[in-house]
Amino acid sequence: MLLRNMEKWAKYQVRRRAMLLKYKLGSKEELIPAKGPNKRLESILKGFEIERPSKNVLIVVIDCFRYWSTSQSGYERDTTPFFDDFGKLLKAHAPAPWTYPSVPSILSGLYPHRHGAFLRGEFKNFTKLDSLKPLRPSVPLITDVLERAGYGIYVATAIDPVSYSLRGRVDVIQHHYLTPAGRVLRRFVEWVAREGKPFFAYLHLGDPHEPLNPPKEYRNYFGKVKTLPNIDTWNYHFQWERERDPKGFEKYRFYRVLLYDNVLRYVNDALEWLVEELEKRKLLDDTLVVVTADHGEEFWEHAKTEAEHFRHAKGWSGISHGHNVFAEIIDVPLLLGGYVERPVRAGTPRSLVDIVPTVLDTLGIGYPRGFFNGVSLFRERKKPVLSEGVSSGYEKKALIDGRYKLLHAPGDGVKWVFDYVSDSRDIRPLENAGALMEMEKKLKMLMVSGIGRGIRL
Repeated sequence: MLLRNMEKWAKYQVRRRAMLLKYKLGSKEELIPAKGPNKRLESILKGFEIERPSKNVLIVVIDCFRYWSTSQSGYERDTTPFFDDFGKLLKAHAPAPWTYPSVPSILSGLYPHRHGAFLRGEFKNFTKLDSLKPLRPSVPLITDVLERAGYGIYVATAIDPVSYSLRGRVDVIQHHYLTPAGRVLRRFVEWVAREGKPFFAYLHLGDPHEPLNPPKEYRNYFGKVKTLPNIDTWNYHFQWERERDPKGFEKYRFYRVLLYDNVLRYVNDALEWLVEELEKRKLLDDTLVVVTADHGEEFWEHAKTEAEHFRHAKGWSGISHGHNVFAEIIDVPLLLGGYVERPVRAGTPRSLVDIVPTVLDTLGIGYPRGFFNGVSLFRERKKPVLSEGVSSGYEKKALIDGRYKLLHAPGDGVKWVFDYVSDSRDIRPLENAGALMEMEKKLKMLMVSGIGRGIRL
């Protein structure tokens, strides 16, 4: 069963990449990157005070990695013990609930509505690849800045949409589709051994993304996983399926989550190996290491709520990611280790758009004031945190500021406010018209004022 599902998934990936190639060849001009020098981008980059190479930077992004499944969140299984020993772990919020918009945000410090890489149309449907809007050519990525500073650049991914969102912007992307974390990390270490200058590396691991296929020694790490139909992908997509077979559903959910947790432990151990390798090569003390996720994953936490209030392109509810901005989908871990010379400012909501300013502060590279949506982790964040750009259904935005979290989905007729302090898992919307009005006002201000200080992209 597992082999058959893997073969089906591989064939699907081949068809999807063939479709994308068709668009890249010119059937959809908007997906073709700008040719030749980009004068606007070069003009913006002049505002960065680029220093000579000093420290290395390594960003490891783990796909579908929930904050609420880490050991440090109080989770029942010890999925991420290595994190305790390595660095400072924060709960952060993904700027988007799926990979395509989130990765450019991680690498640009900008929200999706500023960098432009999201789905067009009022009703989103990721299966239609021609609806993918490209990253704006004038948006500077951290790779652009550090390449000009003389850094060696290494980008590797095990997930397709990373390549989609960075096409035409990164010279070499190592494609390791469906490759286990250990192999992706080993290839990076081999590259580091050959690289003779400071490096910037972005590694995107895909193990917690379906289909779940950990190495044999990890498949039953926390307990034996029963071989059930589609246990490595998804089953019980619809509310009527769950209500018709509640016992079967609960059994499936238990083993599906167990398999996911076993995968997380494998990734944890692979990261521990990576850090040990950097230490052996005397690189760790000179490398800022950032470990995070592009988004989380839902295991039916809001299945009934979504079935009743939200429209999904496929009619599903409660599974996977991309379709909503509830806590399990946008709350992600953010870990800093290695070369971290200043204390991290915790205590306020953080976003993955904070990563780029943090990297630049670490390297001593100046940047235009007010340009980023993100704020360095070494500084206090007073701005609200935004998540937006869904992959399915009507647009949904989450805004977190102070005590409240706003879930804004007017296409579905939903405008809810949650108490972010006492209800961090988004269980009970508040009956508080004043708070709702104030949060909507803040969202509107963020959307219309998020253009930086006179810097046009």
